[in-house]
Amino acid sequence: MVKINGRKIRELREAQNLTQLYMATTVEVTTDTISRWENRRYPSIKKANALKLAEALQVELAEILDEEEKTSQPPVNMAEKVPAASAAPEITPPTAALGSRKKPLALIAAIGIGIIIAALWWWQSPYMNPRISAQRILPAHSVPGRPFPVLLRIKNTGHAPLSFILREYIPAGAQVILAHSAAAVTVDKKTGSLKCLGRIKHGELTLGYVLKTGRSRTAVLKLHGTITSRRFGGRPQAITGNSEVKMLPFHWADKNMDNRIDDQEILAVYDDYSEVKGLKIDMDLIEDIWFGSGYSWNAKTGKFIIKP
Repeated sequence: MVKINGRKIRELREAQNLTQLYMATTVEVTTDTISRWENRRYPSIKKANALKLAEALQVELAEILDEEEKTSQPPVNMAEKVPAASAAPEITPPTAALGSRKKPLALIAAIGIGIIIAALWWWQSPYMNPRISAQRILPAHSVPGRPFPVLLRIKNTGHAPLSFILREYIPAGAQVILAHSAAAVTVDKKTGSLKCLGRIKHGELTLGYVLKTGRSRTAVLKLHGTITSRRFGGRPQAITGNSEVKMLPFHWADKNMDNRIDDQEILAVYDDYSEVKGLKIDMDLIEDIWFGSGYSWNAKTGKFIIKP
């Protein structure tokens, strides 16, 4: 446990225009916990959390510690760092001195080359050169007025955790139905865009939502979005992957549009979309179509007609 300076933490956070939500997501605690830390309700916290706080604020750990905590750290024994006075140098014959100098010089050169190689490797490694990206996965088609799922697969190739902001710009006339996810997800009521604030460790993180379109005559629905990581450049990167959904009279799970959902298609639904908990994709309807011999779309009633 270490004692933290709540006032200093608040000052650093506000100076960088960071919200308590961002800090809570980065440190993996609640916003209420961040507020209590800043108001000194919890003057002592786990050192692991203190290190995460310092990393999020981009400062050394000592800068957010309480003054009492700093002074309680064990003092540095300067005597260990200062070498004792050496005795009078021994006079070495010139030929012996020349031979003794070659070995240290060769050793220093070898160490220097090793340091350069290690530095180049480190600079190119995921520790110093991490990458964050996002890929969109969505059906190729859907029926107008019916909901369909959208997946956003975020990938961090580095070994250090990264915070990110993801934005999806939703076309006019479409409505987002949010799903449960590990990130803070909101919908901008003015623009209709979807915003996610989260943090990802090394590996992949999949977010999902359901998009419902109106019964318009739009032939193709186009999506676009960006992902931004503040610590490494801060420049928004375009979300890759699929970006268009054609409005056709076929269920989105019917990939080959043959008016039926076969074994491979229903297995693909389970494999692709079951990893996001709470994603409402109407599995009951998909299973009913799979159990039947086929289906058709009735545009007047806005319902699927399942053949027995």
